[in-house]
Amino acid sequence: MKEIIFFDCNGIKIINDDVLTTNEIDKNSIDLIVTSSPYNVDINYISHNDKLSYFKYLDFSKKWLSNC
Repeated sequence: MKEIIFFDCNGIKIINDDVLTTNEIDKNSIDLIVTSSPYNVDINYISHNDKLSYFKYLDFSKKWLSNC
């Protein structure tokens, strides 16, 4: 099982989790997000289908960006 909280000290928390499903982020608590989102170019990710139709990819992007 992976550690979701990678770092937590002096008000700084680094979370390693899926932005679509995480429960680790308090509302209005984020100052910076560093991400490497799927670009839908058929990369073989373990946890994400990276070969979506254009419209499904737009829908997916709206969901994760809204959660951010």
